[in-house]
Amino acid sequence: MPSKTNLTINPQRLWDTLMETARFGGTPKGGIKRLTVSDEDRRVRDWFKAECEKLGCTVEVDEVGNMFATRP
Repeated sequence: MPSKTNLTINPQRLWDTLMETARFGGTPKGGIKRLTVSDEDRRVRDWFKAECEKLGCTVEVDEVGNMFATRP
């Protein structure tokens, strides 16, 4: 298992990612409305899977729809 001491957060990348996902179901006043099994939900899940796979991660979905990305 990789060492957990080498994990760092890039604040700008985190913000950019949050803003990117807000496009899926964003509301005019800056909120997000993304209901389960809606088109917005499917699109953000597809986006998440593609982004994780670009980083070399494997993505699994459990029986209730939780998504898990595993680093190589």
